[in-house]
Amino acid sequence: DGHTLNDYLDRVIEVARSDAATRLLVVNMHPRFSMALHLRHLDTVIDADGNLVEYERALNPRTISLPALPIATGTAPSLESRDILASFQGLASHPIRQGLAAMADGKKIVVNLVDGSAYASRVNALTQTRDREYEELLGRSIFAFVPRGDANFSYRLLEVMSFGCIPVILSDGWVLPFDRTLPWNAFSLRVGADAVPMIAGILESLSGQELSARFAEV
Repeated sequence: DGHTLNDYLDRVIEVARSDAATRLLVVNMHPRFSMALHLRHLDTVIDADGNLVEYERALNPRTISLPALPIATGTAPSLESRDILASFQGLASHPIRQGLAAMADGKKIVVNLVDGSAYASRVNALTQTRDREYEELLGRSIFAFVPRGDANFSYRLLEVMSFGCIPVILSDGWVLPFDRTLPWNAFSLRVGADAVPMIAGILESLSGQELSARFAEV
């Protein structure tokens, strides 16, 4: 909660100011609390954040974007064995996800919006409970949508990549993980929210050579 955040920040600030020679790395994976802005005035503190957005990076360049660890992981079937152009399965937690559902045809593009109360228990790493339907969908998909939800980041990013899908990232303003070192343009597509109705045409326009190149890089 907010009190815990403030107590933690006070401790970090106290340590940073008491020893100017020590550099601190703060790792924040909370989806709703921003560390980057709180720590921007501390030159010896680097913020590694799981939900870093562009305006925070602009105000605090001492930031690293981290990926959220996947909930589901799998293997990557060959490109030739995939018969679905693009897919998504998840909660209807943001209008962009509803936009995807509106343009899906159920064949080439499959979007399954699920109820939160029924979906929450489908995947559990501790009990090794797996959502076979979701895994099969990713295994058959060339592209997989990675839309933002309640926050800018998405657990889907590493999930779909673990199944070998080419991620189609739909989260305006999100700083992608390790953006300074990873060539995201080589193995993913990034589409603005206003282009959702045109996504099908964009994906279908890519040549086989472009698909193979991106697939090989994932």
